[in-house]
Amino acid sequence: MDPEKLGERVILPVRDSNRFKLLNKAKNEFLNRYDKKIPFSCVIEGLVDDKEVLVAFVDQSEGTPVHLPAEFESFPVLISYEALELYHRSYHKDLIPGISIGEQDEPLNAITLGPLFQNTAVSNKTFILTAKHGVGKEDENFNYKVNASACAKVTRYNFIGADSACHYLDYAFCETVKDREIPKLPNIPFEQHIQIRSIKTSVNNNDKFVYVKKVGRTTFLREGLIQDMWMPFYPPIVKRKGKKKPKERSRRFALQVLGINRQTFSERGDSGAPVFDNDGKLWGIVIAGISRVSYVIPIHLILDNVKEKFNVIFTLKKEPEEKELEES
Repeated sequence: MDPEKLGERVILPVRDSNRFKLLNKAKNEFLNRYDKKIPFSCVIEGLVDDKEVLVAFVDQSEGTPVHLPAEFESFPVLISYEALELYHRSYHKDLIPGISIGEQDEPLNAITLGPLFQNTAVSNKTFILTAKHGVGKEDENFNYKVNASACAKVTRYNFIGADSACHYLDYAFCETVKDREIPKLPNIPFEQHIQIRSIKTSVNNNDKFVYVKKVGRTTFLREGLIQDMWMPFYPPIVKRKGKKKPKERSRRFALQVLGINRQTFSERGDSGAPVFDNDGKLWGIVIAGISRVSYVIPIHLILDNVKEKFNVIFTLKKEPEEKELEES
């Protein structure tokens, strides 16, 4: 018997911790058994029609026969033919995703949808953090629109790949140009009332759901539910210069966000958008997803990786008053 199709039905989170643990264990066993045979985008656990289910998102055309069971470890299996996408900048030809280059009425400002950072070794410079797959090569400039002056340029502090534990990485620190005015109160996501003042420093394997927000180029403000735990997914293959393109997607790990209010959390063009909670804590940046679920790279993973690879320490951009206190 084949799995039932998910269709347009809503996936809700399993909030009971004990039930979630059972579903999560079944999901991991399901992946271990089938991920060498089936081109998964991801498999998630959830509630559909008030039933605890496993939903397999498969990167194949609609209707392609997929040899999966209709039930696994007593849980129904549903299937959806959806390819997981990197939320690439090509969706917005004139704007880099995750970075609002500025407002048209004030062409030299640097209001941003991406979090602002500073290099502790050169604190007079400001960097916008976004996704590597959404920007060009090192030293390439970004602009607001065709023929507009540049806002930022890609630095060598960028990477796309995975660490030794298969945690997915995709980041680029882009230096703002000197004539751009940096907001006196940095890291207030565009038109929001929450200032990002701290970063989440670890993944604690806690299955409790937390409300988070994101301000992205395509979907602007969206809210979702995130868990403080690594979740498996299968990102699109990125061809690397001088290396053969792998034949299969590899299993990688990131944070997972479910959209709420029947809305997607993020879509194409939202790459690099900051994900933060109501306390102003930065969880990470959006990099990929499908209609029901998005994936987020934890900020501590990015900061640890850039320190290891480039021997540089990035911190959140400080307010002028904070700088004065440090210098006195």
